[in-house]
Parts: sequence; structure tokens; C-alpha cells
Amino acid sequence: MKVAFESAIDTLDTGSKRARDLLTSVSVWLDTTLVALDASLIPLILSYSDRNSYPTLVLVFAVCGLISAIFAANWFVLHINSAINAYTEVKGSIQAVDTDGDLTEMVNVDTGPTDRIGTETESVAVAMIAPLFFFVASTATFGLGFKFEDVSNVRRCAAIQQDMLAARPRRDDSAELF
Repeated sequence: MKVAFESAIDTLDTGSKRARDLLTSVSVWLDTTLVALDASLIPLILSYSDRNSYPTLVLVFAVCGLISAIFAANWFVLHINSAINAYTEVKGSIQAVDTDGDLTEMVNVDTGPTDRIGTETESVAVAMIAPLFFFVASTATFGLGFKFEDVSNVRRCAAIQQDMLAARPRRDDSAELF
């Protein structure tokens, strides 16, 4: 029975390490992507602020997205540390109960530290959604508020400019029209 118990503990250790590594790499990738997306919006918004109806609102959304992505990354790191500590604490109490070889004492193991992890994980997941929301809000506001130039006016100005720069202009008042 003791051999089976030790084998189960080893299997749990291996599985939790794999799950932790996978969760960490996916979360790091996701948060890095969100930071890069929100950070890349800021120069774009600033360079086209004169052609947008809501440049301040778009910039606020982008900055909030960047800040919330950095906040979510820090929160995730703290959550992983507390999860590792909780699992280590519970594993230590399981091994302490097993020192005498009597597995009937397993019912006395305190699993409270690991029970809190589920609620904390939900909070971290919500925190990871906030940067995505701000990114979508800023890109949607930017797109909806973008003012396109009148194509006919651009063509007319190009024709006038071409006439002004010609060797023999057709109109004398091209400069005034331009």
C-alpha cells in the first residue's frame, strides 16, 4: 500500500509540473502578445491622431490595455507562486500523515490551501481578458472614428500640381487653385 501511495505522489508531482509548465508558457505567450498588441497601437494612434474623430479615447483605451496587460502578467506570476506554495504545503502534510505508514489518517489532511487556487485562477483569467477587451475597444474606436480623405479632392489637387509643374502650364491660375 505504501508503494502505491508513493507512486501516486510521484505521478501527481510529474503531472502537476507538466501542467504548471504548460500553463506558464501559454500564459506568458498570451500576455506577451497582449502587451505587444497594446503597445503597438500607441504609435499608430499618435501618428494618425489628426485623422481620427476620437484620438484621446482611442489612446486611453490603448494605454489602459497596456497597463492591464502588465498588471495581469504580474498577477499571474504571484498566482503561480502561491499555487506552488499551496501544493507544496499539502504534499508536505500528506507525507507527514504517512510517516507512520497508516494511510487511514489521510482524511485529516488539510487541503484548504489548494482549494483557494481555483477561485484565484478564475480571477487571473478575468484579468487576462481585460487587455484583450481594451485592445478590441481601441481598434474599434480607431476604425469607427477614422476620417478618410476625399479621393476626388486628392485627384483634383494632383492634376493641378501636375499642371503647375509642367513645362507649359495650361492654366495661369493653377497656383491659386492649388
